[in-house]
Parts: sequence; C-alpha cells; structure tokens
Amino acid sequence: MKPNLNEQYLPLISPGTQPNYSCTFLAICFSIIFLLSLFLPTSILAQKTFTVNMTGDESDPNAGQIGDDGVCDVDLNTPGNQCTFRAAIENQNGNRNLGQNMIIFEIPNAPGSGSIILQIGSTGLGPLPPILGSVIISALNNDGRRIELDGTMAGANAIGLQLLGGQCQISFFIINKFSSHGIFISGTPPPGDGSHIIQSNYIGTDGTGTIAKGNGGDGIFIDNTPGNTIGGVGVLRNIISGNTGYGINIKGLDSTQFGTNGASNNLAKGNLIGLDISGENALPNKKDAVILNNAPNNTIGGTNPGEGNKMAGDSTSNGVTVKGSLTEGIKILGNFIGENKTGVKFAVGISASAKPITIEGNFITNIAGVGIDLFANADGSYNIRKNGFEGNMKIGSKLRFADGSTIQVMYQGNLHTGNGMAMDVVESFKGKIDWVVAGDTLRLGQVGSNFIFHAAGNKNFSNGIYDANTGIAFNYVADIPGGVQMALRANGDIYRNNGAEGRKGRVVLKAGTEFSYAVSGSSGVNNGKDGDRIDVFTDANAIATFTSTDNKFAFNGGGGIRWISDGKNLLTVRAFIERDFIDRNTITGIEVTSFLTGKSILNDTVTNNGGPGILVDGNTIAHIEGNLVSGNGTGILVNDAATANIVSNTVTANGKGIALGGTGTGSAISANAIFKNLGLGIDLGNDGPTPNHVGVVAGPNNFQNFPVLTSVNNAGGNTNIQGTLNSTHNTTFRLEFFRNDACNPTGFGEGQAFLDSLNVTTDAGGNVAFKNVLPGITLPAGTAVTATATDPNGNTSEFSACLQAGSVPTADLELTQQADKAQYTVGGQVIFTLSLVNAGPASTGGIVVTDLLPAGITFGHATASAGTYDNTTGKWLVGTLDSNKKATLIITGIVTQPGTITNTAGVTASNVPDPDVPATDNQSSVAIQVHVPTADLELTQKADKVQYTVGGQVIFTISLANTGPASTGGIVVTDLLPAGITFSHATTSAGTYDNTTGKWSVGTLDSSKQATLIITGIVTQPGTITNTAGVTASNVPDPDSPAVDNQSSVSIQVVPQSGIAEQYRLLMLQVTALVNSGKLTSQEGDFLNGLLALSLKLESKGEIKPAIALLKVFIILVKNATHRTHLTNADRKALIRAAQKIIDQLKPMEDHHRKWWEDNNDNGEMNMESSGGKVFMSFSLNGNYPNPFSSFTTISFELADQHKVQLNVYDANGRMVTRLLDKVMQPGIQTVTWQTPDLPAGIYILQLKVDNFTKTYKMMHVKQ
Repeated sequence: MKPNLNEQYLPLISPGTQPNYSCTFLAICFSIIFLLSLFLPTSILAQKTFTVNMTGDESDPNAGQIGDDGVCDVDLNTPGNQCTFRAAIENQNGNRNLGQNMIIFEIPNAPGSGSIILQIGSTGLGPLPPILGSVIISALNNDGRRIELDGTMAGANAIGLQLLGGQCQISFFIINKFSSHGIFISGTPPPGDGSHIIQSNYIGTDGTGTIAKGNGGDGIFIDNTPGNTIGGVGVLRNIISGNTGYGINIKGLDSTQFGTNGASNNLAKGNLIGLDISGENALPNKKDAVILNNAPNNTIGGTNPGEGNKMAGDSTSNGVTVKGSLTEGIKILGNFIGENKTGVKFAVGISASAKPITIEGNFITNIAGVGIDLFANADGSYNIRKNGFEGNMKIGSKLRFADGSTIQVMYQGNLHTGNGMAMDVVESFKGKIDWVVAGDTLRLGQVGSNFIFHAAGNKNFSNGIYDANTGIAFNYVADIPGGVQMALRANGDIYRNNGAEGRKGRVVLKAGTEFSYAVSGSSGVNNGKDGDRIDVFTDANAIATFTSTDNKFAFNGGGGIRWISDGKNLLTVRAFIERDFIDRNTITGIEVTSFLTGKSILNDTVTNNGGPGILVDGNTIAHIEGNLVSGNGTGILVNDAATANIVSNTVTANGKGIALGGTGTGSAISANAIFKNLGLGIDLGNDGPTPNHVGVVAGPNNFQNFPVLTSVNNAGGNTNIQGTLNSTHNTTFRLEFFRNDACNPTGFGEGQAFLDSLNVTTDAGGNVAFKNVLPGITLPAGTAVTATATDPNGNTSEFSACLQAGSVPTADLELTQQADKAQYTVGGQVIFTLSLVNAGPASTGGIVVTDLLPAGITFGHATASAGTYDNTTGKWLVGTLDSNKKATLIITGIVTQPGTITNTAGVTASNVPDPDVPATDNQSSVAIQVHVPTADLELTQKADKVQYTVGGQVIFTISLANTGPASTGGIVVTDLLPAGITFSHATTSAGTYDNTTGKWSVGTLDSSKQATLIITGIVTQPGTITNTAGVTASNVPDPDSPAVDNQSSVSIQVVPQSGIAEQYRLLMLQVTALVNSGKLTSQEGDFLNGLLALSLKLESKGEIKPAIALLKVFIILVKNATHRTHLTNADRKALIRAAQKIIDQLKPMEDHHRKWWEDNNDNGEMNMESSGGKVFMSFSLNGNYPNPFSSFTTISFELADQHKVQLNVYDANGRMVTRLLDKVMQPGIQTVTWQTPDLPAGIYILQLKVDNFTKTYKMMHVKQ
C-alpha cells in the first residue's frame, strides 16, 4: 500500500496535536507554485498593471518598502486604491523585477475637456522618480483624453520622464514646462538596457500640439543608450517642438571617457520636430532638431513612406548635426529638413563631422546657409544620394576632408534647385579621394558646383544636368601637389542655359604631377560664356593630358572649347579634341593656347562660330586634320608663335579660310579642301594678300612666297601647269596644285580640290621655273587653278593668283609717275619718281621705259632700282620684272624757264603680252608750274607808346617781312630819326644800322622770313613828332611796286613835364580823398598833408635834401600804415608812386636849388675843379647875347680833357624843358646855340653834368 501523502508529513506534527489538513494543503500549493516558478517565465507569473485614477502628485508610502503589497495606493486609510502617476512609477520601480508591467490611466471625472493635466511637483515632491525596469505606459485615459505632464512646479533640473531601465513603451503623453529634458533615457549607470519605444507623444507643446510649452532642456535626450525607437509612421510619430535644447539628442562616450559607448542602433523616424501637429507651422526648438554626438550606427528617418522625420528650426540651429570622433555608420534617410511654409530657416540642414555616413532621400529646403555641410574625417565611403535641395540656400552641399584619408564619395541622383551654389567642395592636400558624381541635377541657382581638387584619386562625373544657373555651371580648381596622380573625367553631362561658362577650370600642376582630364559624350549649349574653359599653369616635369571627344558645344556666348595654358611645359601638356560638334558660338569654336596638340584636333565639326572656328594661340604645336570647318568668321586662325600642321580639312564658307596672324613658323598646310570663303583661302599675316618679296621676311611662315602660274592648258588628254617660284636659293620646295570652280573675289585662289604635288629646287638666285603634267586629267575651260609652296621647314605660302585653264602667260605692266611738288621757281630743283609694277601673273623681260626730259628742264642725275637710264635718249632699260614686283627710277633736274612743263614716260618694250594693250596704264604724265622768283617786302613800324614826356625814352620797332615766293638780298631800310628825338642805341635781328645815315643794311631775307630793327631815343622837345621808315633797296622785284607796304610812319605826342608844385598839390588831393572815403582818419590826413606842405616849402627855398627827406618820411608812414588804417595795397602803392616821382625829379636839381638860386650870376663864368684841385673846365655865356634872352642864346664851356657831357634846361618848377647835349666831347672850348622861338617867358635853369660833377646856372627868357 502506498503511503498517504499527508502521512509523509505526520512526523512533522507534534505529538498530541490533531492534524491541520488545510495548512498542509496550502503548503503543498505554495510548493507547487515555487516549483512552477523555476520553469515558467517571470512575465507570465508576475506582470502587474498599475492604474492611475487620480490627478494628484502624492506618493505611495509603501511602494518599494518592506511589506510592499504591490498595490498602488497613496492613502491607506481611505477605502479603495487611490493611485497617482507618481505612485504608479514608485510601484513599477518596486516591482520591476516581475517583468514588463503596465501603467494605464482611468481617471474618472477629470476636469476640462482636453488633456488631463498632472501638475508634477504640486505636492512639493519635485520631479517624478526615474522609471526603472521595463514598463508600458499608455498615457491615454479610458475616456480617450491624453495625459499632460506639466513640470511648472517640478523644480530645478526637473525631467519629465527618466527611463533608466530597458524596453519601456511610452506613448500618448504631453510633456511640457519641465526645467530640464522632456524625456531622458539612460541607465543606472549608463549604458542602460535601452530598446525603449517612444511614440505618439507631444513633447514641448500644449495638448493641441499647436502651442509651444517647451521644456528647458532637450525634447528627448538619449544618454549612451542603444536600440531605442523614437516615433513611427502616422499616429505613432512624436511632436518634439518648442524646447530650449535639442529636439532629439543622442550622445555616447568619446574616446577620453571611461566606459562602454552604448549610444548605437537608435532609430528616430516619422517625428515632427520643430513643427506643430499640422506639420505646416513652426514651433522650433532652440537648438538643432537632431544631434548625434559620438553616437555610431544610428538612423534618422527611413526609406519607407512616412518614416522620414519632418524638421523646422531657425537660423541659429541645424536640422541634423553629427559630430564626435566615434560617430560612424550614421544613416540620415528620407527626412524633410526645413519647411518652406513656416517662414523660419535652419542655418544648416545636415551638419556632419563624421566617419563614413549615408545621407539619402532627404528633402532639404528653406535653409539659410548650407543644405549638407560634411567634414569627412576618416577612411571609407560617404554616400549622398537622391537628396533634394530646394530654395536659395547659400550652398546646397559643402564638403571638406581631413588630411591623409582614403575616401570614396558617392554623390548620386541629387536634385539642386535655386541654390546660391549647389556644391562647394574643397579637398585635402593629402590622402586619396575618389568621386562618383552621377545623375545629379543642378538648376536655377547662382553657381552649379565649385570644386577645389587637391588629393590624388579618380574624379568621375557622369549624366549630370547643370541647367539655367546664373553663373558658372561647373567650376573647378585642380591645384595638385607635386607627385600626385589625379584623373578628372566627365561623361554624358549636360551644361545648358547657364549665365557664364558651362565648365570652367583652373589647373595648377606642380613638379612631378600627373593629371588627366577627359570630357566625353557631354554637351554645353546656350551658356553665357564658354562651353568648356580651362586655364593651365605648369611647373617643370609636370605631365598632363586633356581630352575632349564626342561632345557638343553650341550657342555659347564665348567659345565652344577654350583651353589656355601658360606654355611653360609645352612638351608634356597635351590636348586632344576629337569628333566634337562645335556650332554657333559667339567668339570662337575651338581655342587652344600653348598646348602640344600633335595628332589632336581631329574629325571635329566646327561650324557657324562668330570668330575663328579653330584658333591655336600662344606657342601651341598643333595637328589639325580631317575637320569640317564652315561658316565661321575665320576657318582656322594660327596666332602668336603657334604652329600647326593643317592637313586634309574641309574649310568652306568662312570669312577667311586659314589665317596665320602671329610670328609662328612651320605651319604646313597640305591637301585641304578650301573653297567659297569670302576672304583669302590662306592668309599670311591675316591682313589680305601678301605680295611676293625678295629674301626672308620675318613673320608667319616667314611670309613664304607663292608660285606664279603662267600657263594652264590641256594637251593630249593631260593638263600642263607652268609657272615660276622665287624664294630661298638652292632649296627644295613642295608645290601643291588645286582646282576651283571659281576664283576667290580677291583674285588669289583657294584650293577646292587637291590635284597634285611637285618638288622643285631653286637656283643660286632663288628662282625656278616649273612645268607639271597631270596625266589623264583634262580641266574644263574656266577652271581656276592655284598653287602653294612649302619649304623644308613646313612653311606654306598663300595661294597663288588664279589662272584659268587654257591661259597663256601674260604680264600687266603699270607705270605711274609723280613730281616732288606742284609749284617751282626758275632755277629750282625738280624730282620725278617713276614706279613700274608687274601686276600680271607672268614675269616679263626686255622692258624699256622711255622718259626724255622736256624743254625747260635740265637733267641733273638719275637713280634706278633695276636696270640703267640714259638721259641722252631717255631710255630706262629695266630688264626682267617678275609678277607682283616693282622697279623705281628717280630723275632729278633743274627748271630753267617759267610756265607749265609736262614730263611724259611710257613703256616702249616688253617680251610678254600685256592684256592692257592698247596701253591704258603703260604711260604716265605729270605737269608742273614754274614761276619767276619775286619778293614782297612788307614794312611795319610801331612805337612803344603814344604819349611821352620831354626827356623820356621812346622805342621804335621796325619789322620787315618777305611774304613773296622768292628770297631777296641787298635790302636797305632807311629810318633817320626826326628832330626832337636824340638817338640812343639800336638793336637788329639781321644786318646793321647806322644812326648817322639812318641806313639799316638788312642783307638777304628768305621767303616767309622776318627781320627786326629796334631804335631807342630820347625825346627832347614837346609836340607831335613823326618817324618814317622805308625800304630803299632790294635785289629782287617787289610785286607791290609802286610800294604800298614798303614804307611805314608812326607819330607820337610829347608833352612837357608837370611842375613840382602841381605834383605836390595832386598828391595832397589824393590824401584828402582817402580821408573823405574813410580809409584815413582826419588826423592821419592832416599829418600826411602837413609833411607834404613842409616839403614843398623847403623845395621852394632851394632846400632840396630836407624836402626829399620829408617825402621819404611820408613813404615810410604810408608803407607801415597797414594795421592802423583801412588803406588797401592799391591805395598805398598809388601814394608811394606819386611821392617817389617827386623825389626822382628833385634829385637832379639838388645842386641848383641852393641859397644862391636867387643871386644874379652876372659874372657869366664858373670854374669847376676836381677833388684834387686841378682846374679842368670853365663855363660862360657869351656876352654878345643878352641875359635875359629872347629867341636864342649861345652857351660856352671849356673841357680840359675828354668827358661825357650832358647839358639840360629846366624851368623854374624843375621840369625838364630840353636836353641840348648827351655825348662824349673832346677837350677845348665848346659852344652850343639854343634856338627858343616858342619858349615861354620866365626863369630857366641850365644844368651842366660832366662825369660825376654837376653845375647849374640861372637864365631869363623874355618875349619881344
């Protein structure tokens, strides 16, 4: 029998007691439960749900304590369970080991109709406790209203919800007004378990989701915790707006911190960050919408519909910021960053300083600064794909790189619209950076893209569209350090409708650099400037290759392709342009400057460009072959020192065909089809036809002479072409022959179809005659044949003049003649210049020009540039004159008779027919006019002024001009000064003047020349005095005879000097006038006039020195009156001049105005002694003439030695009446008679000055 189960426990029962079967049963039940607990999940056994049923903020006193009953109840004394949200969290924390509990809300009769507000901290307990363990909290009341956590009263550093456990689900909350973060996720200590799900919450707004009620920190802060999900699609999204900090902040540990970095594998999707519930209005957070700091492998957004976050902010914040040295593996996917309708703008859409990152499918708009600002700081692949950049942000994508990294950038499928600059890229100098830029569209911005390449690597661009940007579509600088290898390639890109260049590059190559550039299958159409522009700067030993193939560049405002190098490393900088279509560009089709382009410009179609179709410039060495060049301003232009091998091209319907405009030599032009161009087919100098010349002339292709075709005819089924070539002696030339349907309008042919070539060698004189037979070829009548010549160095000439098939040799001699002037005089020299030009296609010999000088011209000598001239027969034997050559004869003779003389010259012999026969330009005449020489002498005279004072100086200027056509000699002009003027001196510009005879012997005066005589004299008596001068001799007839301009007279008026007393009176009147005008005070005027009155009184008494002294005092006072009166400078000068004039007149009379002035000098004689006491002169008046005298007096004086003597007469007022003597006189008794018929009666003073001695004597004149 099996034992009874209960019996097994009987020994455990104390003896004497009755068995308690109920206790035994309970023990068994608990044992079973205990055993089950060992094998069943805790969540099944222990999950709890805490129901919040009140809005208060009380705490559960039993929660988490010993004796915790696991029941949420804040008031044990009240029946039922009263559970607040705080108490529910406390109970969750106390029971967190039981599994994932739940907190739900069933708050009956909550006030209001919107959200149910829980005022956290209202009981003084501060913020809510952290949530530990795993819990599901659905903040949706059982009546459907959301729970709003209001942190206004929660205190400092209060967080809305703290999740320090793991795997919580938080939904439907409204969390606002906390002083710190809305939700904080971490661990105890971090990293926490993470894997929380935060959905359908309003963090930082009111219950409507339309009004900001932000928290003081971040909306959600994930601190070093992994695997969290923030938001979801549709209703699961969160609204995270209006907060003071970041919207979402995910932060891990950096390399300097202790611990494990757990901030990974978080996902934020579908959220509205910085927006209200509508997603249309901004409620921005103060800082970035999302920031990831040392947080690797996190995802912001998603690739499925609705997973992208929608973000808005202001210009102080970014949409997404990624930073930290440990941040890698970030994915930013499908987000809407910036919202056009909100009116606010992020500073940067996505700012990332990170290791490899993926940014894909985002729509970035309404950004103030940069759409994506990426700093790549580690090795790996950076993916920027399928993003949209819309609006006038300054930069769409900005990329920078750390030195030394190996990086791949995948920039694909992005759309830029309306950006200031779509892409702004600056590479690091070190490391390797490979690019794949494919399928992007950059349109309607200011600049499409701007790349600065430094690093090694392959830069591949393909299938991009650069459309309607204001500036350059694709701008780049390749500044490559030495030793770096770089390749830049573009394939299938489209550059259209941009305001500046389609592509523009600046390539700087250092020593040891290897660079390759290739653009293919692309198009640059309708851009404002060039289609593809490159400027290259090279150091020595740099290697670079530039290639353009299968592209289209058309309708651009500049050139189609313009590649310009500095030419410093020509042999290693090569260019290849092949199979491109270049059409209707404004400036040029293809321009290549200073590149080596051997076998490089091939098989292109270059049409209808405004300037040159192909332009090679600088020191380019080019090979141009197989191209179609049509409709351009110039087909092919070779400038500067460039050279080109131009072979087998079709050059048609251009302004000019091929032009060489610089100094380069060695441009071989061979086997091209050149026709229907408006200008020359080949133009050396780019200036029209260049005639053949003798010797080497520096210039393009050394201005190689072209052949002269003399005959093209068909015979025996063949075509015979004959001609000549003059060029470098003893040199072999390649001649090429062409046929044309019609000749070029210039008369110098083109080369429509290549016929044949022929090598010829010149002789010692540089000449060769040739004949080329084209077997089996018969040219139709009228076919224009041309030829070129190329020397061994590749210098090709212009095309020869056209010669039609069936032509025979002809020469067109054109003779012109000119004289050195039109008018001559008998005896003059005449020079005739004869010019003879062979304007025909063929050379001719046996040329004779006849020019026998006519009557009236005597032969002098002749100089001929070719041949000889015989003046006796008039024959100029020219000899041979090649096509386009010129000969000159200069004949000099003397004309011997007046009248019209005509000289005629003509070609009288030539070996080759002249198509002008009968002659129309083989003869030339010139007529000259010869005159008898005449001279027209014109004499003029003037005085230096009109009125003079007796004793004053007069200057007569006599001018003589020869206005006739001939010179004349033997000229004499007579001008003897009249009475009343005493001669002083004379000056002549030509010849001499004799004052005693008045003869001015001029000498010779050429035509249009002038001579001048200046005579200076002293006027000695008042009245009208006339001076007359006239031409009295000349060797050549004067056509004015009888003379009308050979004589000239001038009259002057002479007045006596003013009296001394009158001058005093006038000066005192000047002073009085200044007093009346207020410029002097009455006291000042009285004082000055008193000085003048006293000076006058002294003068009248003969006290001359004191009188002069007072006048000087007067002058000093006037000069120093500047600061005390109102006198102007003009006033002072007028007073001083008047006073000085009186002084000047008083000084000569100082000696005779002595006390003895009034004494009678009846002795009639005075002795004058020198300082040594020697008597050397006696002075007396003859007694035969009375004193007083009436009509004359005789004055007598004696000189002991030769002296200069001056004898003056003054009236009683000191005015000079006359000067009787002024000359050097010999020793002895001298007498002077003074005739005085009109002299007024009165007292007169006689003054005799001998050297430095002066004596005066008083005389009286009476009227009878």
